[in-house]
Amino acid sequence: MSLATLGAGAQFMRGDGASPEVFTKIGEIIDLPQIGEAGNTVQVTNHDSPSIGGIIRHEYIGGIMDPSEVAFKANFINDATQDAINGFISASQAQAKENYRVITKSSVQMDFEAIARDWGVLPALESQEVLGGVIKITGAITVT
Repeated sequence: MSLATLGAGAQFMRGDGASPEVFTKIGEIIDLPQIGEAGNTVQVTNHDSPSIGGIIRHEYIGGIMDPSEVAFKANFINDATQDAINGFISASQAQAKENYRVITKSSVQMDFEAIARDWGVLPALESQEVLGGVIKITGAITVT
């Protein structure tokens, strides 16, 4: 029997930059992608690389880790209670680095700094208005 759980209930939050920092949920999140890092590899094959049966195989070393780009969607509710959404739009326009936090339903917390780099509102004809945003994580992700 599987012990898997649904992902519904995850929280995506933006920090206020104060000390101590307070994190506020960014609206009603509809969709969050995979958040993490991808490692690059550097090919270092050379004339001394080992061969088997006369065939040289490429050799690699670990390269620089590249943190995720996070494209999210949220219900767009444009009123005074949506400071985190309005703040995200302002941060995106300024290309500002800010602190973000994701807490999954299974209580995994990921803290990271990111640049808000993209936002838009989709005023769909037959569904709710949606805010789309993209952040690029910069630096390490702290997972607790």
